[in-house]
Order: sequence, then C-alpha cells, then structure tokens
Amino acid sequence: MDRRYLEPDPWLHQGEPLDDVSASLHSLVVRRLRSNYHRSKAYTGSEVVEDSIAGMSRIASYSGAAFVLVVFPDRVLVDPTLREAIDFGNRSADYDLERWHRLVSKWSATIPTIDLRSTLAGRTEVYRARDTHLNDLGNVVVGERVAEKLGSMIGERLVSKYRSSGGQRR
Repeated sequence: MDRRYLEPDPWLHQGEPLDDVSASLHSLVVRRLRSNYHRSKAYTGSEVVEDSIAGMSRIASYSGAAFVLVVFPDRVLVDPTLREAIDFGNRSADYDLERWHRLVSKWSATIPTIDLRSTLAGRTEVYRARDTHLNDLGNVVVGERVAEKLGSMIGERLVSKYRSSGGQRR
C-alpha cells in the first residue's frame, strides 16, 4: 500500500526517543500496569471479558455471521522502549505481562482470533508519541494485517466448504 498519502499530525511518533516520557503517558502506563498486570493488585475481570466475547460469538452465530476476535495488545506489552522509559525493568517481577496472552490463547482455541502482538512488537513508530493509541501509520499497519488474515481465513473457509461438498458447487 502506498503510504505517501499519510499526512503527519502533531501526535504522530516520528521516532523521537521516549527517554522523556510525558507525565500523563507515564501515569497512564503505570496505572494500566497496576490494574491489568500486577500480580497481587490486578483487576480480575477476565471472566467479564470472556463472557462478553462468548456472547458476541453466539449472537454472530445466531445471525449467520462469522465472528473473528481481533486482539489489539496494550502498548506496554509490545513496546520495550516504553517499558524502558518508565523504568519498568526494576519492577518487572511484580507484573505478569503474559496474563492476557494466556487468555487470548485460551479464547483462540474456540474462536477464530487475530492477535496483533507480533505485528506491533517493537514498533514504537506506530504509536502516538504521548499516548498509547496507534497513530495513522499504526492504523495502516494493523489494517493491512487484519485484511491479510481475514482474507486467509475466508479462503480457508471456502476451500473447506468446497471439499466438504465433494467438489460440487452449491
């Protein structure tokens, strides 16, 4: 895809070092780490999330639609530069950063899942400089990956239907 049309905006991360993390970004990341990944203080709302995903899957099934779970990982999970900038290494033993990965693995056993962790891993340039959201480039990168994976899933589904019909078109 031609990325020349992307116009930089003031929030676009242009590769500047994150050594000087803004106070608001630092606060947000630390708060998320504590609430989602701290070994003793993390909110254990995974059951609510799991029930919601199962409910969405059921509704899609009832309506005859396919359901695919697309997982956008928290920036702190895939951006080692950010973890370094907030001095996470000295506190890493207190956190379980694999917690959500285990849940995603569990869900993907029964629900088609596109996990974007490997797509975003180490890609600091795809995030807004002072935020944990994707910038324009990041949205293009994940959009391309999701389209690629969905195309592959649809192709596999069509081939499977064709084979199960004995090669007969329906």
